Amino acid sequence: MATGIHESLVKATWQTLRPAFVVACLLSVPHLLFPQRLSQQEVSLLLTTEQRISGVVIDQHELPIVNAFIQQTDAGDRQFATDASGHFELSTRAPAIVIRKVGFNSAFVRTANVRSLRIILEPTHSTLPACPRKPLCKSIDGWSSIFCFPNITGVRVWKQGHDVDYGMRSFTVQSKNGVVGIRHGSGPLWSFGFPRSEEVWKSVDYSEITYMATETFIVDARGKTTDGKYWRYFGRYGESAAYSDADSESAILLDRVLDGVCIREDKH
Repeated sequence: MATGIHESLVKATWQTLRPAFVVACLLSVPHLLFPQRLSQQEVSLLLTTEQRISGVVIDQHELPIVNAFIQQTDAGDRQFATDASGHFELSTRAPAIVIRKVGFNSAFVRTANVRSLRIILEPTHSTLPACPRKPLCKSIDGWSSIFCFPNITGVRVWKQGHDVDYGMRSFTVQSKNGVVGIRHGSGPLWSFGFPRSEEVWKSVDYSEITYMATETFIVDARGKTTDGKYWRYFGRYGESAAYSDADSESAILLDRVLDGVCIREDKH
């Protein structure tokens, strides 16, 4: 009896997931489940020698910024933050770090041969709009999703799929090299709220803004990697929408999706 029920559930789940599953395989972008464990690719990007770094983080008025977080290190789940005077220090083999504080544009810092840093964080005046009462955008039904993205001409919106602990929808474009697109997912283990270190460390161009929305810390990071491909991560703890390995034309279309986000205040 139990076996029959299990087989029925598996069959029903596969019928729901099949379109999204195929797209997910084409995109080959794993969601972030275990940030404390480096991938083989990330290990290969580490510096050969550990860098001992200290610094101070201040605002445009040269006042110290307290509790700015130093992240994308190789220290697993260990956290680094500035003290009451804005100072921090750490040892790392990570080739780059990101300094984050809500309300400010984040700072991307290459670590090779750096000993002392003076970081000025510029305030961001950007905000995320709330969704209208009856939005026409696409979100994730269930899973406490708050992101809702618009329909953009030239971007295919896929039917929502799910597993036992997340819901997921894809937005794809057909590039010269195949399918590339955004995976928007939500669930308790879908995302830890930050981009993958592999993409951060490989970036030659990088920018990042942070927001607070519905009492949630949101990171909007984007970059261009050494091989000329573009990536972007828009996310918070438990939810993200991200693409990678996109050419410039595809990135322009996919950015229109992410730039059009609104925030649902009725987590559904």
